[in-house]
Amino acid sequence: MKTFATVLAGLAVAGAAHAAPLNTTFNINLWFGMNPNPGVSTDPSQQALPTNTLTSTGTLINATYTGPLDFNIASQAHNFLDEFIPGIGLPHQLISSAPFADTTVFEFTWIQPTMSGGTVSHDDGVSLFDITTSSGNLIPGNSAPTDLDVTTLPTLIAGHNYELWYVEANGAPSILRLDLGTPVPEPAALALLGVGLLGLGFVGRRRAG
Repeated sequence: MKTFATVLAGLAVAGAAHAAPLNTTFNINLWFGMNPNPGVSTDPSQQALPTNTLTSTGTLINATYTGPLDFNIASQAHNFLDEFIPGIGLPHQLISSAPFADTTVFEFTWIQPTMSGGTVSHDDGVSLFDITTSSGNLIPGNSAPTDLDVTTLPTLIAGHNYELWYVEANGAPSILRLDLGTPVPEPAALALLGVGLLGLGFVGRRRAG
């Protein structure tokens, strides 16, 4: 017979709402340029921050994108802007190259449509600001290039303007995905859970008798 924990786990998995990438309209600024100190990952040009020096010395491109914030390029052979974010007129231009040389800095801004936390998956540095409240970096410690990481976000407030900075450095892979909050049981799952608990109680009474 299944244990109590096994039944609960099965019910929870069956009724969980899967997390999905944030899907809305984003304004995008991106700057492309060269690290003045190639090979140095700590140079200011390699920071996912508004203070990145490429914002004043690099080539600026503006764009608007509507869809899920879920971008992924695994191969250096396809590490181009128009393949990273297709369909919005970006140039067929290399995003970045090793060793921390060519670099692209992205700034995504949007109005948060729902009230939720979540995670951001990224292979290089990210930072997040609530520009409605002018608050500081909400995810400190992830501003510089890193290996692939999943960073937990704070609760995002519906109607607030957010600004996500992302730096793509040192070549592919290029990965950026922002998922909405932790999966929660749906109403049907809660009802199923109640039935399961009643069933376990009935079985327990029979065994006791």
